[in-house]
Amino acid sequence: MHLGSITHPDPVTDRKVKYFHDWFHYCLHQSAWKLDGFPDSHLSLLQRISFRLEHIQSMPPSTYEVIRLYLRSTLFEPQDALCKRSTWYDRLKNLQQRFWHSNYNQIDVSACREHVAELIKAINGQEGLNGSGYFEKILSDTISDLGCPCELPKHSEEIAYYAQLLAAEYLRVGFDADDLKGLNGVFRQMLSDRSNYERLDNKFKAQFEELLRIYQETKEDNFLFRIDNIRAPEEFLFNYGPVQRKPTTKGILPIG
Repeated sequence: MHLGSITHPDPVTDRKVKYFHDWFHYCLHQSAWKLDGFPDSHLSLLQRISFRLEHIQSMPPSTYEVIRLYLRSTLFEPQDALCKRSTWYDRLKNLQQRFWHSNYNQIDVSACREHVAELIKAINGQEGLNGSGYFEKILSDTISDLGCPCELPKHSEEIAYYAQLLAAEYLRVGFDADDLKGLNGVFRQMLSDRSNYERLDNKFKAQFEELLRIYQETKEDNFLFRIDNIRAPEEFLFNYGPVQRKPTTKGILPIG
């Protein structure tokens, strides 16, 4: 870990916050992407589906298969932590059914495009992909897990899950992974304050506001593109203005 000797007076909170911190930064590390793939969120998958549908009038077989692949993500399974507690899962299930039970030439692209746009709004608010409702929901659930008095093992899987979704959202809206390493100060603040359970909820909300502020203020007019299955020489370097990227070993070129 990179928090030095900083600890929280409550050992349960201390362990959970450090665990969250480690997972969050693990998901931002390119070495992790080589092992586990680029981190995804529900919105990043839907954004890619939306992009695939944006400029077509009929469904090509290749696009059909790619969208089916996205819809098979474990994030879209009924036992997913957010899906099973959401009000929007039925809409997602309806979208899946379109692609499970229809051939590519039977898909109504315009209707699918509208369906995806409405689903994104249901998840993220009326601003669609530019909203922050999804991000705030993840933060709220993270705060709940960190703030409860239960020991780490009870919430370890959920904490790792939410850390991945937060990292994926930061990357989706255009952050460079290296930029997010500067968030250590937020975690230091979280660990330096004494809290009791009764007032922990408000305290964590205040401390996590910095994460939300950075997300909301910096994301405007930032974009993250990802090129899959790229084939390039080992020495290849994408270079455009301040942006420099090398493809990963899986042939993925993230450009932001």
